[in-house]
Amino acid sequence: MGKATVKKRNSQDFPAAGLRWNVVLNKGENKLSVVGKKVHLNEDGAQRKDEVKDSVTFQYQTEKWGKPSKLLMEKITEENGVATIQAKLLDEKKKNNDSKNKSG
Repeated sequence: MGKATVKKRNSQDFPAAGLRWNVVLNKGENKLSVVGKKVHLNEDGAQRKDEVKDSVTFQYQTEKWGKPSKLLMEKITEENGVATIQAKLLDEKKKNNDSKNKSG
């Protein structure tokens, strides 16, 4: 697990209101997690703490790619007429050259 750091949002700090980090990615699987916290005052004056969590896991590929040789497309989901398509561009060694999720 990596180092946890705490930052406060500053709308004047471009980009992302100061909520950005420089991280070193490991070859292979990486997991990024975030926890957002905010303290509110209820109508009765009592403090209420809200917390929101999210995370993403992804593969970081560092090998050099060969010449593209195959394009694979797969519909992941479809809801209300909007499809999420996953496209994989493979080289002759079947390494994934570039993968982007596109909606629409």
